[in-house]
Amino acid sequence: MITFVEELLVLLIDEDRGDLINVPERTLNYTMSGAALLELAMADRIDTDATSVSIVDPTPLGDDLLDPILADLVREIDSRAESGAPEFWVRRVAQDAEALRERATARLVSRGILEVDDAGRPSLSRFVFRARRYCAAHQAQQEIRLRLMGILFGNDLPGPRDAAIISLANACGVFQRMLSADEYEEVRPKIDLYARLDRVGRAVANAIQVVTVADSQAQRRAIGKRGGDWPKVPGLPLLGNGLQIRKGLIHLIAEQYPKLGPVFELQAFKSKFLVMAGPEANLFLLREGKNHFRSRDQWIGLLDELGAAQSVVSMDGADHSQLRSGMRHGYSRGLIENRLEDAVAILTEEIDRLELDRDLPVFKTFQQMVSELIGVLSGGMSSRAYHKDLVTFLDALMMVYLIRTSPRIGLLTPSVRRARRRCHAFFEEVLAEHDPERRGGCPNRDLVDDLLEIHRTTPNLMAETDMWFSILNPFIVGMHTVAATVSYLLYSIVQHPEVLARVQEEADGLFADGPPTADGVRSMTSTLHATMETMRLHPVVPGITRTVTNSFDFAGHRIPAGTTLMVATPVTNRLPEYFPDPDRFDIDRFSPERRRQHARPGVFAPFGLGTHSCLGQGFTQVLIPLVTAALLHRREVAMTPGGYRLKSKHYPLPRPDDRFRMRLRDRS
Repeated sequence: MITFVEELLVLLIDEDRGDLINVPERTLNYTMSGAALLELAMADRIDTDATSVSIVDPTPLGDDLLDPILADLVREIDSRAESGAPEFWVRRVAQDAEALRERATARLVSRGILEVDDAGRPSLSRFVFRARRYCAAHQAQQEIRLRLMGILFGNDLPGPRDAAIISLANACGVFQRMLSADEYEEVRPKIDLYARLDRVGRAVANAIQVVTVADSQAQRRAIGKRGGDWPKVPGLPLLGNGLQIRKGLIHLIAEQYPKLGPVFELQAFKSKFLVMAGPEANLFLLREGKNHFRSRDQWIGLLDELGAAQSVVSMDGADHSQLRSGMRHGYSRGLIENRLEDAVAILTEEIDRLELDRDLPVFKTFQQMVSELIGVLSGGMSSRAYHKDLVTFLDALMMVYLIRTSPRIGLLTPSVRRARRRCHAFFEEVLAEHDPERRGGCPNRDLVDDLLEIHRTTPNLMAETDMWFSILNPFIVGMHTVAATVSYLLYSIVQHPEVLARVQEEADGLFADGPPTADGVRSMTSTLHATMETMRLHPVVPGITRTVTNSFDFAGHRIPAGTTLMVATPVTNRLPEYFPDPDRFDIDRFSPERRRQHARPGVFAPFGLGTHSCLGQGFTQVLIPLVTAALLHRREVAMTPGGYRLKSKHYPLPRPDDRFRMRLRDRS
């Protein structure tokens, strides 16, 4: 027979990724331990209830997976005055869980059920994947996933072994990861029922949950206790630093860094998170981030909401590198440089649609332009008809899952639900537009073409269910960050007439001899320097949030695994040792003569650092100057009201508030 340990391993295989389902390591170890104990109980070697484990028969089974565990149990129970609760033995066996998994994997490979690649990642063998059956010398058995799905979605009652495996799988949350939210809710009553059918299985599953919860609570207490070693930003009772954060997280962190040093804690209501700041923190992220940080935790809610398992922003390691490489062209400088004529045509149409001599909201105006450019250049079709829906739905998603200032009920309002349906309709239109029969011969390969090619060649990296998130991602990022940066840029240059004159001259020069060229955009040095100075003074992303996977020492503090922290990369933007007179808008900081003041690793990182640095930074470095030049070439811009002083909104991301308006006049 295939043991519970082996069947659980097969059940945990993620068939899309060719690796194990993403179950926390501790939970996985305890579940493997419980599976071994349950197998020994089924073989009448031990017995267990809610309070104790006892030896029924010490005779070895002749099984190299289970006999060492049985021998250890016999030895330990004989030497103890009390037999011990099941939780004790789940912990005890889990000490060797990694070796248990390795032996079980080797056995499954030798039986032709699993295959292991050069990196050690297991996957179902081709025969089992196709036939959905295990075949051994004297056995042909339906593969576990198919068996369990037939039980959960059919009318048959499970046998004792399948009831036991349902208990184990339920204890480690496998079904929530295997099934969609709707499917899980449909079969949840059956799972709960079947998980209680077997007395021993119920006792072992309960023990797994008890020790898992206890360990999680202990870890949180330990992190909280060790958190006393680092400074905490003073705040209000109950509210903590919530009100300060609402006024601007970037400014709060930059204000506290000189006072508290490179490591300190913030609290927003009941949530605490650690901040690392300064050039040393940026360097640590750049050089050591891949060894100590995980990205997925910050994105998991958003992925689940959109039905995706993974994305380039949530992945780490080799899979992330491979997917990032496949998507590089779709986010590249070359994509927009090769289609400058199309980009200018879009901008010209958008600018001509703007009313003259009327106050226009700056951010919303640029957001519409950026949305249309992303839609056409990255997705192959106009997004104009869906723009308001994209803003409504994506803002709600960010507030709930990324900024986490709104409860999920915010996604259930009629306006957001309608916007969600419209965004999905846009997604379906984009896919239809990229149907091979309609796309044939199209010379303009875009991001969606790249995503579909990745799905075709390596579906484990880009499943169909991941596609919606991946197509929306440029809008999630670009509609806020690019539009906000262009808005801040316009404010900055209008406030400085000498800079405006230089940028205006470059804008007119770009269009002087016909359509703009890539070399022409790259030669707009004043505009490019003004863009970088704007990104220094007005960063639109407060930092990079990660989960610590491996503990490390930093600035005299021990940062434990499991900690959620933010590396506040923009803090260095205002350090006078790198940027003298840091509050002054000075575009010549980025001239070749002065660049050496700050051109060192970890000092200025407007596009992030490390393996997750912004994939679209080249695209953005063309897009922002191009939008600015197109507007200034065709229109005279005046800020209204004339005495307006910049104020920012900070949710979902920093941007000028809606009182910042402009009035346009024709220059032709």
